[in-house]
Amino acid sequence: MNWLEITISVRDEAIEAASAILLEAGAKGVAIDDPFALTKVENQKGSWDYVEAKPPVDPDAEAQVRGWFQDSEKFPALFEEIKAQAALLNSYGLDAGSSRVRVFQVEDENWATAWQQYYKPFRLGKSLVIRPHWEDFVLEQNDLEIVLDPGLAFGTGMHPTTKLCLQALEEYLPRGASFLDIGCGSGILTIAASKLGAGNLIAVDNDPLAIASARQNLKLNGLTGKVNLIEGNLADQVKEPVDLIVANIVADAILSLLAQVRELLLPQGIFISGGIINSRKEEVVLMIKEESLEVLEIKEEGEWVSIIAQKE
Repeated sequence: MNWLEITISVRDEAIEAASAILLEAGAKGVAIDDPFALTKVENQKGSWDYVEAKPPVDPDAEAQVRGWFQDSEKFPALFEEIKAQAALLNSYGLDAGSSRVRVFQVEDENWATAWQQYYKPFRLGKSLVIRPHWEDFVLEQNDLEIVLDPGLAFGTGMHPTTKLCLQALEEYLPRGASFLDIGCGSGILTIAASKLGAGNLIAVDNDPLAIASARQNLKLNGLTGKVNLIEGNLADQVKEPVDLIVANIVADAILSLLAQVRELLLPQGIFISGGIINSRKEEVVLMIKEESLEVLEIKEEGEWVSIIAQKE
């Protein structure tokens, strides 16, 4: 099977919006080749440990936001829709630059390495270290390492949706808590929950590619046989109430899931929702409250929102 890479060229201000376009179109992964990455790191010491990037000579250089899609008869129409959405970025008040959209073919056997050059070890939150398995990294005392081979599944920890959920887990997951990850993708949030001290672990995804990726990553982190990994739709196959549920998916899926969340949460249980575009924030907050869940905090980064709520 062949894979197709769609690249949107934008200025820094529109990187998150371009990422959202690709993800909502169904990209099986997104990588950002940002020529200003090193400058950003130097301005935010401590968030990254090393980045393979050089300051650009041209101050007008654009980032390349890359998404990967399976080739199919539906792809031409999908590509035209992405081009149309990218063309509107400047009209939203963003300095998006050229918003140029291109497509490249990636052979299936080259997929696994097509994006690895953009993915390096980095720190997140107070103690988490995300390390792709092909990279080396020297841990410090109290570091909690998550080793990943994301494969075809979204969930490297670099995208704001995943970062916000990981930060929320650090803050709200009690040690020994039972845990459910709905839409687990690469398994990164489940692995983080284990490293942070969660007890009974359940992870669900409806994509067999994601399940395969999560299974491999659980193995890399010594968690084979320690997580109930389920292929299924949302939480339909989960019957056991838990202390904390995380769903880093999309707003529509979260809205359809809320009644199940309320039933599956133990008293005082925590629900962390992510993958929500800022424009849908108020709608999701309203529906969360209608399910008798108290909103504790709303975390935001760029165009993305994570909402933390608690069962009353």
